[in-house]
Amino acid sequence: FGIVSFVTVAFFMAPLTALAGLVFFRVLRGLRLAQGRAIFYAFLLVLGTPLFFRSGYLNHNHVLGLAVFFAFVLLWRPDAPPAAPGPRHLLGAGALAGFAVLCDYSGLVPLAFLFCYGVLRLWQARAARDSRSRRCTAPGCSLRARRCRWPRCSPISGSRSEAPGVLLRR
Repeated sequence: FGIVSFVTVAFFMAPLTALAGLVFFRVLRGLRLAQGRAIFYAFLLVLGTPLFFRSGYLNHNHVLGLAVFFAFVLLWRPDAPPAAPGPRHLLGAGALAGFAVLCDYSGLVPLAFLFCYGVLRLWQARAARDSRSRRCTAPGCSLRARRCRWPRCSPISGSRSEAPGVLLRR
């Protein structure tokens, strides 16, 4: 069992934790944190996690936490413009969340939160896209409202009530 644990730590856990440190550094820099502080926090994550987290929990829970962190970063993308996550990001986040559930059944809780967050991001992007289309249609709507200042004219059914024969009959 000693050789298996050494191979697991050296060729799986250590590179995965180092990748988490790099991703965490990029997230902090994307949030415009100073480079020195971002490096300090990334080193604290990489070096402090084995001391504090692995000593109290099993290693597969550490992998679960890293998979959830990577999935969240794929959905959040703090260094990208605020838009809906693309299909590749959604697929990657879903695969990582599924891997977290594969590591341990306790991954179902973050899976539910990641699902809700992904739906929220898609909903926010759709609302922003709809507001852009509303801004593009606003000039036409305002011209329509100005044109309907005639008496007995409605912005909804304006063309029927604006006909000269209709105005004369009333």
